[in-house]
Amino acid sequence: MSMIARISVGNNDPVYEREVKNVMEGVRHNTPELFAEMRPRPSDVRRFLRERGLPIPEGKTTADVPLLRLSGPIATASVREFARKLFLALHYKETGRIVPHAGAILWWWWSNLQAVEGKIPQEIPPMMTGYRKLARANRILNDQFAYRHEISVEGDLGMYMARFNNAFFMTGIIMFDEAQITETPEDRENMLKPFSPI
Repeated sequence: MSMIARISVGNNDPVYEREVKNVMEGVRHNTPELFAEMRPRPSDVRRFLRERGLPIPEGKTTADVPLLRLSGPIATASVREFARKLFLALHYKETGRIVPHAGAILWWWWSNLQAVEGKIPQEIPPMMTGYRKLARANRILNDQFAYRHEISVEGDLGMYMARFNNAFFMTGIIMFDEAQITETPEDRENMLKPFSPI
């Protein structure tokens, strides 16, 4: 997730490029099979371009088109676990309350491409009025990570939307009682449980 969050097309800053290269080398060393999983098939790239009325750039092949496939099992498991940790941590930061084992998290995420194409539901951001200015050593970090939130008075319900480097966006709804979740297939697919008690 650290690698995915740093991916940004068009950023030619040498320090940034070196940082991304180091992170990618670490992932390649520890999880080499992830890179094969993230590489889209040529037919997937052609279909992606065709659906958007885009040609393959002159003198380029499908391998040169900057697309990643993040729907494979390794990436999917990483994203799910990251979402669980992120929303539990944000809820604790904002409320001081630990989500009980009986609770649940509903979550969704979108890539930078989906954001550009307007696929993030536009009604979500206005629902969240809380916003924090994040800083380290007097440097504002909101260009790297930012989030909005809305929390119930009791602190047993929270809604969060986070942005990472304009690389991807996540929304999570924390509920202290899993029974609050409606029984639809999509809800069950997008539901995470808090960590099990030891």
